Amino acid sequence: MDDDVGRVFVGGEINLVTFQEPQPLAPAHQAVDPRMSAPPQAGALSNNVFGAGAPERSLLGDVRRARASGSNADVVYGRESQFRSTTDTGSLLGKSAQSRGITSQNRTPIITDTRVRGSGTGNLLASGSYWVPARQDLDSMLSKIDSRIVDNVVIIKGPYSALYGPGTNFIDVGLMQSPRFEDGPEVHGSTGLEYKTNGSQLYGRQTFWGGDEDWGFRIGYGNNTGDDYKTGNGDRLPSGFKSRDFDAAFGFDIDPDQHVEFSYLRLDQTDVQSPGQFFDINFLVTDAFELTYVLEDQYYFNRFTAEGYYNRTRFQGDAGRPSKIKQIPSIPLVTNNLQTDVDSMSTGYTTSMTWGDQDAMHLVAGTDFRYLKQGLNESNDFTVDVDAGLAAALGIAPGIYNFINANSPIPRSHWSNPGLFAELMTPVDDRLLLKTGGRVDWVSTDIDQMPNGLSSTLPNQVPLTEQFLLSQLRTDSFNKNYNL
Repeated sequence: MDDDVGRVFVGGEINLVTFQEPQPLAPAHQAVDPRMSAPPQAGALSNNVFGAGAPERSLLGDVRRARASGSNADVVYGRESQFRSTTDTGSLLGKSAQSRGITSQNRTPIITDTRVRGSGTGNLLASGSYWVPARQDLDSMLSKIDSRIVDNVVIIKGPYSALYGPGTNFIDVGLMQSPRFEDGPEVHGSTGLEYKTNGSQLYGRQTFWGGDEDWGFRIGYGNNTGDDYKTGNGDRLPSGFKSRDFDAAFGFDIDPDQHVEFSYLRLDQTDVQSPGQFFDINFLVTDAFELTYVLEDQYYFNRFTAEGYYNRTRFQGDAGRPSKIKQIPSIPLVTNNLQTDVDSMSTGYTTSMTWGDQDAMHLVAGTDFRYLKQGLNESNDFTVDVDAGLAAALGIAPGIYNFINANSPIPRSHWSNPGLFAELMTPVDDRLLLKTGGRVDWVSTDIDQMPNGLSSTLPNQVPLTEQFLLSQLRTDSFNKNYNL
C-alpha cells in the first residue's frame, strides 16, 4: 500500500553540499570518458540518503558499533525514512537496501509486520526497552515506533546473542537522543510535510531540539491521516486511518563521566481499518517511558549502564463497519456484535558493566529482567449446538443455545524473565573478530485471573465462567517454569 504518484517534502533546514572543486574544461581534442565515476562526496551522500553500499558503522556510537560488528548483523539508519517515505520502523526496514534477509507485510498503511529470515515475533528493543505486540494479527512491535524518530537499527539475524535474552533473532532500535552543543546554547526547529496521492495520505511533523554543552532536549509531534487505498482495477480497499504520535527526550550530564537520559513516546491511533482482518481498530494508545544512567571511565570498570522502562498498549476494535462486512460477507452469518479489547504491558531493566575499550578486546557482563502482562477479550453473539460433552461440562442439557456477549478470551497472564549474561569480544585484525559469551535465564508464566464470561442466554442463567473456559483449554495447570 505504498504506491504513490507524488510526494512533497518541506523542511525547515537546508544544507548545501559541495561535491568537488571546479575543474578546468577539457581541451576540445581530449576525449571525456562517459563512464567516469562520481566524486567520493557524491557517493557518500547517496549512501547516507538511500542506504546504498555498505553501511558506515563508524557513524554508530561505541556500544552500538560493537553490537553491530558481527557478520550476522545489518545496520539501517533512520535518515533513510525521510527519502523513502516510510511510516513505522517496520516500513523502514522493509524498504531499506541494507535490511537483507528481512521481509515486511503491510497490514495497513501504518502497521507493518516484519519477519527476520521468515521467523515470527522475535525480540525487539528500542533504546533498551523490550516491546511486544498487543495482538499479533492486528498490530506489531515495530508499528509503535515512528521511523522519523529512529537514529539507527541493528538487526541481529542469529543464531544467538547473549546480550538480548532468549531468542534466535533480534531487532535493536536506537532512538534519537537529546543533543549537546559545544559552542553554547542553541535551539532549532524543523517542519516536514509528506503527501501520497493514493489514499490521500497526509503526514506532517514538527520537531524542536536544543540545549547546551551539558544538557539537551528534543520534542516532536506527528499527525498522519489517510483514506481508502485504490487498487489497480479501480476498487477501493478500506484502509483509512488516523494516527498521532508524540515523542520527547531530555538528557543532562551530571559531570563529564555521568549521563542521564529520559525519553517518552505516545502513539494515539483511531479508526484504523485493517483490510482482510476480522477486526478494525477503533482506538489504540501506547505510552512508553525510559530512563538511562551511564557512568564511564572509572578505576574498576570502563562503563556502567542502567536502563529501566515501562510500556503499555491498550486498544479496542470491532467488526461492525459496513466496509468490513462487504469484505467478509460471512461475518453476520456466523456471529454478531464482534468486539475485542486488549491491554498489554512490558516493564523491566538492564544493568551491565564493560571492561576494556569497545574497539579492542572487551568484556560485557550484567543482568536484565523482563516482565510482561497481557489480557485479551473477544466477545460476540452467536448460536451454538451444545453437544453431550460440552453440555456435561456446563451442567445443562444438550441442544441449541444463543450466546450473548460470549467471551473467547486470552486470560490475563504474566511472563517474567530474569537473566544473567556475559560476552567477550576480541578483534584479531581488521577482518577477523572473535566473540564468545553466554547467558542463563529463568522464565516463569502463569494465568493471573480468569475473565468473567460476561453473560449468556443459557437455561438457569449459566454464565460462561471459569468452568467453561477450563473445558475449552483442556487443562487447569498454567504455571510453567523454564530454565534456559
